[in-house]
Amino acid sequence: MKSQAKILPTEKCDAVLSHLNDRKDVSSCFYWYRLPLTYRFSSKEITITQRELLHILEKLHRDGYLRMTLQGADGVQGDVKHYAINFDGEVFLQSGGYTQAYLKEKLLLKKAESLVRRQFIYDTILVIAAVAAAIGGCGLLIVELIALK
Repeated sequence: MKSQAKILPTEKCDAVLSHLNDRKDVSSCFYWYRLPLTYRFSSKEITITQRELLHILEKLHRDGYLRMTLQGADGVQGDVKHYAINFDGEVFLQSGGYTQAYLKEKLLLKKAESLVRRQFIYDTILVIAAVAAAIGGCGLLIVELIALK
């Protein structure tokens, strides 16, 4: 089993969403406490705690990728949360999910940092060239003044 330290929270969210997507034909809704705590996602085995699972389900629901209903044991309205993926969740998962969005954001941040560094180098070169031109201009002025005497 791979180290859990290398599992990103985004991968945990994607694993749960993917699990619900893969099983949407089996059941329309899942009791939150009957969902597994170990997932196979993008060639990694991901283990989460019950507390993490609750947080993940709440986030997925809050972000609009799951629908949640309260049902009792007999299927009528009750106090047990049931979750199912909705169409927005399927589309989000197909576009790469949270992990892909995180990686895109990370890449954009690296590109922005690279542009800032490059701009700093260009600005420094410009200042050095301007100072060199000013010194050269002063040198020419001094030479001209000496030549006039």
